[in-house]
Amino acid sequence: MLAVAETDQETNQKIFRTPRPDEIEAAEGANPHDLPTFDGLSAVPDEPIPDGNKDNVRGSGYGYMSYGSLMNKRQSLLFATTARVIRDIYDELALVVSPEYAAALAGYASSNIVRQIKRSTRGASNLAHGAPNGARQNRVQVDHIFSSQSVVKHQFDYLEAGPGEGPGTWRSVSASLLNALKKIVDETHTSGRPGRFRRASAVALPYRDATVDALVCDPPYYDMIAYADSSDLFYVWFKRALGKSMQGLFDGSADGSDGLQDKADEIIVKGRGAKGAGDHRSSEKRYEAMLARSFTEARRVLKADGHLTVIFGHSDPEAWKRLLTALTDAGFVVTSSWPSRTETAVTGVATISVTVSIGARVAPRTRPVGIAAQVDADVIADVKARCRGWDSDGLALEDQLMASYGAALAIVGRYERVITPSGEQVPLEYYMTLARRAVRDAVALRLDELPLETFDPHTRLAVFWHELYGRADVPKGEARFFAQSDDLRLEDLRGPILTETKAGYRLRHDAPNKVTPASSMYEVIRGMAARWGAGTDAVAAVVADADLSPTDAHLWAVIDWVAAKLPASDPVAVALAAIKRNRGTVQASAAIASAPTDPADGTRNQESLF
Repeated sequence: MLAVAETDQETNQKIFRTPRPDEIEAAEGANPHDLPTFDGLSAVPDEPIPDGNKDNVRGSGYGYMSYGSLMNKRQSLLFATTARVIRDIYDELALVVSPEYAAALAGYASSNIVRQIKRSTRGASNLAHGAPNGARQNRVQVDHIFSSQSVVKHQFDYLEAGPGEGPGTWRSVSASLLNALKKIVDETHTSGRPGRFRRASAVALPYRDATVDALVCDPPYYDMIAYADSSDLFYVWFKRALGKSMQGLFDGSADGSDGLQDKADEIIVKGRGAKGAGDHRSSEKRYEAMLARSFTEARRVLKADGHLTVIFGHSDPEAWKRLLTALTDAGFVVTSSWPSRTETAVTGVATISVTVSIGARVAPRTRPVGIAAQVDADVIADVKARCRGWDSDGLALEDQLMASYGAALAIVGRYERVITPSGEQVPLEYYMTLARRAVRDAVALRLDELPLETFDPHTRLAVFWHELYGRADVPKGEARFFAQSDDLRLEDLRGPILTETKAGYRLRHDAPNKVTPASSMYEVIRGMAARWGAGTDAVAAVVADADLSPTDAHLWAVIDWVAAKLPASDPVAVALAAIKRNRGTVQASAAIASAPTDPADGTRNQESLF
């Protein structure tokens, strides 16, 4: 213990001081291992952190092998004592109220342990509020132990909440819980019926066929969150606090062989590549098969007029394709979709602030066959109409693309199938691409008042890509859908427009290999930027290589747009800004230029400065 924070009684300000000898002695004297067991369970959880889990439970990478070891002795003594008190209170309450009500109250109390563990475990850090200039209230609190939604971080230097009062203590976290519970009780009508909760697997629901009116699910998004692995930290403490009051939950039936939650049927992707090596959940094919099984099971238990709602959010169109295909194959049709701001999380795949709720129903036995031309027109019109509302709601362009998939399938779902004039069935992927194109067209991007559709296909793609992602890497699946939106092939874009990276693809901003009359406008302006260091004549020579008019409005519109989109300090932006300032000179030089050519191919060589 290096320092102690407390409130100065005279100034009411927080001060930091060195710990007193009696405080150090008391802290070091904590010994939770002297506490009695919980019906055979150790007072401090000794359940092991599984091998290879250090990406989710970081302490295991430093030799902390059990979930109980993630706390220091003072903290584990506090939690073990609290868990025992909750068990004792349940015994007392069960003498005066029903066992079910006593168990519910014990459950509320135990949920407080979880909230305290988040902020009173080795690995917690400072959570500072306010502003350095004092413009806002300046406060320092203890932060939680998660560095993302499912990564339990570890630090050798950490903030520790006190056992009495202050942020992160029982008194602090219980106050907000009681306020929330009071609000629920006050707003619940006395004639309301109690809810019934059952734990089961999504691939084996405990209901008879055709007996459920509505089913709502929020399936895991591939490898975004390792739910069970990160929540095992709380599960082991729950077993000790609630093992007596909720025996049906903690009788071992939910445990794996290691005493942690059984993960045999967990539908996630547990890491990719080396991170998931040896774990049965690391297979994407398994994830998709299990997800399909869960939808088939939902179809079994729903009534004929029942409703299914699926909440989903993912930046990769391939993930959406597999989800919607699984729904369709299970016998559902999409009937509605709406985007919602539900969560914010850096997931490794995207930063999701919007998820989409997909409404579905059991496919009617008789639906008409759709004609592709009419269905296409309906999809385009519906998505464009929705875009106006999404724009008004401030939905980001990337989120509009994600929301468009469900909107398109709500139209397609009206039909048993959609066929072309030749009788071929139109695949699901086509309508996802069509929906993306409708969003792009609805955005009505204009470059110097010139509609985007008046530019060449490669430049259209580059501008739309830049609008969405700038210089960021884009997964291969997303890049492929980008290409399909303009009837282009990803293979043809690799090199002229895109460069392949480990994470996928990235929009090129450097000099093209060469500029010819067949080059896109986007390649020409990159060539111009790369040659700026050699002077206006060199820039003019690029225009001549492209066989463009020096006053071509589309050329200068792309230059203006890209220069405005890039940071002012970006080398390409600096070069394009200089070209704009010297526009008249460049145009004059290009009009009369007769620069030497490369005898090999008749074009001028381009040298990159970037």
